[in-house]
Amino acid sequence: MLAVRPTLFLIDGASGTGKSDLLEYVTAGGFDCGALLKDTTRTIRDYEREGVNLDLRFCSKAEFVAHGHEYTYTYNGEQYGFCRRSLDALVKKHSFTFAIIRDVSLIERLRIDFAECRIVAVYVRSDPERIEERMRRQRQTEEQIRFRLSRLASTLEDYRLHASAFDEVLENNSDRQSFHDSIRDLLLRHTGDSSRGACASEQPTLCEPRREGESL
Repeated sequence: MLAVRPTLFLIDGASGTGKSDLLEYVTAGGFDCGALLKDTTRTIRDYEREGVNLDLRFCSKAEFVAHGHEYTYTYNGEQYGFCRRSLDALVKKHSFTFAIIRDVSLIERLRIDFAECRIVAVYVRSDPERIEERMRRQRQTEEQIRFRLSRLASTLEDYRLHASAFDEVLENNSDRQSFHDSIRDLLLRHTGDSSRGACASEQPTLCEPRREGESL
């Protein structure tokens, strides 16, 4: 068990803003980070590969119900869920745990249920032009792009209505390295944050991953 108070990052943001890239970066090595794997009833998309840069395990509706998740939410008509023991195991093992949660009410519930952690709710935001660029790089179809962009306005309106639920906003409107730098800065800001009850002797060590091109 960790000797320090773990930090649980709860991540929200519209499709295409870089949430999966965030998880890939923090779990790639160098940081003591874990990522929550959720079950979902949605189908896997053409450009996705299950188990690669995804926090999702795809299952049928019957399988989803049979798993008996304590935490569930519905997004775009599909269900997402996970068991408490899965999240418990991550926060006990890692200094930092990341979970993509697309539901503000569940974020607030997790604040209560995991009060032993530092809870940091993070909203990832991008301009529509940047989101479309990423979708085209992923070779999504025109239909997929139009559909996901059509939901963007309602997603941003939902954020404006619940902005107070978030502790941090990550802007992803530049190059990938700049986004990764902002993620690293986020981790540094919440390493031994005294405002959340940790003293200097309890600060977890933040080891930085090596940037591409840097020597060992």
